[in-house]
Amino acid sequence: MRYSQLKVVIIGVICVALQSCATLFSKSIYPVAVHSTSQNVRFEVFDRYKNRIYTGTTPETIYLPASYLPFIRQRYTVLINDPDFESAQMPVTFHIDGWYFANLLIPAFAPVGMLIVDPLSGCMFTLDYHCRTLNFSLKPIKISEHRDPMLATPISIIE
Repeated sequence: MRYSQLKVVIIGVICVALQSCATLFSKSIYPVAVHSTSQNVRFEVFDRYKNRIYTGTTPETIYLPASYLPFIRQRYTVLINDPDFESAQMPVTFHIDGWYFANLLIPAFAPVGMLIVDPLSGCMFTLDYHCRTLNFSLKPIKISEHRDPMLATPISIIE
């Protein structure tokens, strides 16, 4: 009789421990490495509402939260904004973490993990694989007469 009670307690503890699998086995803030063909190029990071949240220079690793609100993943845009190079931008996107669906393995506790714990912790989303490292191939800006008339070739008045 005692053996069966102990067995029930152990199974109950395991079930409670495995609820909210994404929160246990994943994270809510991810590193994103920003590199460019030239060193010390200025970049800016904008959130989903075009608010600037970070400014830095390449190469640098930034840490971005995956969740905007419960059940809403965050989206970022990294913009190269340097006067010596053409502007370039790349999106940083997230998707639902596979560990989030592991909550379904224990149906009795799945609602707690899927509807409360994982969304509130921000761990239900993970960084897209192609966004872990952003490599910008930058093109230098060419000086032309349309850009700055003072640097253009002088025109001779005397012929």
